[in-house]
Parts: sequence; structure tokens; C-alpha cells
Amino acid sequence: MVDDREKLDALSKAKLSASGLATVPLAIVVVADESKSDAWVEDASIAAEHIQLAAFDLGLSSFWVQIRSRMHNERITAEDYMRKLLGIPSNYRVLCIIGVGYPTEKKPPHGDEVFEWGKVSHNSFGKPWR
Repeated sequence: MVDDREKLDALSKAKLSASGLATVPLAIVVVADESKSDAWVEDASIAAEHIQLAAFDLGLSSFWVQIRSRMHNERITAEDYMRKLLGIPSNYRVLCIIGVGYPTEKKPPHGDEVFEWGKVSHNSFGKPWR
């Protein structure tokens, strides 16, 4: 968990689309020890989603910043940038950063007209549910 303003500003520079982290009061960096599980990406993704669901349950807003397989600049990966910034050991992989804060607006939920029901299969792939 990162709540130090200078570190949050530095996190916002981890990659091009991380700038929103400069305005949040809190960020959670999701890491996993790849030597412990070959399913570390899946495990860390589940943890990240649970963090976002818990934030929502508390009335907070959150967003995901992908770090794994992304670049900080032409020479340095976003993951290596994060390792140096936060002192993350080399056996740990950085999946993402979850920015957490207070919502600035309340948006209504999407209705059925937005959801692409044709992409949902029923009993067999390609057999539409609706």
C-alpha cells in the first residue's frame, strides 16, 4: 500500500497511462512471488479484483493500472521501474497498481442496451444465450 504523496507521484510515471495515480490518496501495488506458483498472474488478478470490489463496498472508487508486460520508456519495463522505486525483490512480479480514492461523480449503471448479449454463449460456444 502506498500513501506517500511523492511515491504516488512517482507511481503515476510508471507508464504512460498511469497519470491518474497522481491524484489518488492511496494505491495498492499487487505483486506475487512467481517462484511459489505458476498461476501467479491468475492469483494476483483475483486479489486485485477483490481489492476493487472491497473499495466499492466501502463507497470508494478504484482503477486498474496494468504493469506486467508494459514499458516505462523505450529501455525500461514498468515492472523494473516499480522494482527500483519500491525496493521489490527480483523474485516478485508486479501485476498492476490499483488506484483508490473518493468518487468525483456517480454514474448510473449500464443497462441491457450496452451489454453485448450476443457474445454470451449458452451450453455451447457460439449458441447465443438470448
